[in-house]
Order: sequence, then structure tokens, then C-alpha cells
Amino acid sequence: MKYKVLKSLAHNWAHSFTSGSNTIDQDFAMSYLVRAALQTGSSELRVDLLTGFASPDSLLPDPLRRSLEHYVGWFPELAASQGATLAAIQEAKAVLTLDLIRQRPGSGSIETTCVPFEIQVRIVDDLGREHLGCVTDEWFATPKPLFRRKVKWWRVWRRAV
Repeated sequence: MKYKVLKSLAHNWAHSFTSGSNTIDQDFAMSYLVRAALQTGSSELRVDLLTGFASPDSLLPDPLRRSLEHYVGWFPELAASQGATLAAIQEAKAVLTLDLIRQRPGSGSIETTCVPFEIQVRIVDDLGREHLGCVTDEWFATPKPLFRRKVKWWRVWRRAV
């Protein structure tokens, strides 16, 4: 196995989880997370990508919990597709931090709140080396779920273009 793929594995998982293609039920997974953070004041979600354990519970509404289960279950498949084996991974953890202090109202016709975030995925290989993947961005969340029914992300994207 080529260990250098572990850094891109970490980055790709982080990018995919926080992307607009991660929809569940009536909204984007990140919108559920932002709304929960704004309600509770908690700003850091921790996820073990090997066991699926995530905390704190206050940031895990049911739809987000199901999305995380899906993405944690997908992690071995993503690793294999990039040439990594789970046997070579001792630890894989994600920490998503929302910067609630720098939140601001979004612009446009829909009421939104923009919250900057950073997600860092840390993978430790069987040789003890650390591989980090980091994504820094911001998310615009609405006060209520965005869609009236379950939708596919490409339908939303097609309307926006």
C-alpha cells in the first residue's frame, strides 16, 4: 500500500461530507449541523471514522446522525478506491469546528445564516505517521429545512445554474 494516499483520503472524506451533495431527508446535512450548533451553542463535532462514534449528542439531530452513519460506512469503500487498506489505518478521526462567533446573515431572497467552518480529518497509519486532510469553508443554513420533500442534489444545482 502507498501511504501517501492517506492524506488525500482524509481530504476527500472531509470535502465530501461537507459538500452540497450530502443531502438527507429535507435538507443538507451541514444545515442540520449549523442549526443544531446555533440552538445549543456547541461548535465542535467529533467523529471516529472507524467506529462511527460521534459527539456531542446535542449536535446530532436524527437526519445528521443517519448521514454520518452512511459516510462512516462509506469510509472503507473510499479507502479501497484510493488504494488504501483499513489494516494500515490505526486511527481515523474527524473534527468539524463551526466558528459561531463569525456567523453573519446571508444575502439574497431566502433568510440564511452564514457560518464559517473547518473540518480536519486525521488518519494515523500502522507506522504511527499522521496524515491530515483539512477543508475550510462556510455554510449558508436556513432556519427551517429547505425542501418540502426529499430531493436529489443535482435537481437543486440545476435550478441554481
